[in-house]
Amino acid sequence: MSEDKKNIKELLNVLSRSIWYEKVDNYLPLMEDFALHQYGIKVSAAERKFIPYPDGKTDELNLYMEGEKKGKRVYLIGETKSRPEKKDIDQFAARLERLRGYFKAEVKGFMIGYLFHPEVEEHAKANYPEIDLFKTYEIERTAKKAK
Repeated sequence: MSEDKKNIKELLNVLSRSIWYEKVDNYLPLMEDFALHQYGIKVSAAERKFIPYPDGKTDELNLYMEGEKKGKRVYLIGETKSRPEKKDIDQFAARLERLRGYFKAEVKGFMIGYLFHPEVEEHAKANYPEIDLFKTYEIERTAKKAK
């Protein structure tokens, strides 16, 4: 690949990530209503966050929420990908498992995608039924219903 093509490809990747990050930022104000309507969780904090573990490793969380449901502490973690793949679901499930051990509390996870390939949806349902999948437009719709 020529140097010009590499530069253009890198520039497009940066632009694409910037646009997607902006989309994720737009979800944060909706998360309180979304969590309450979808999960019955009253959120006290919603943000992007890094979780540092005692071993020095970290997990980056696109959508981190902590709140309460029926008097118990609950963590609601959202992952965002424009077109999630099977490996993305697998990695997210592993991250949720680490977080359960770290928080020693209920951790609920969901993934937001612009488009899910049918094989990816089937993989998630078969292997990780505890992870909810939402298309981007469903987040806004669910939050609006809560109002």
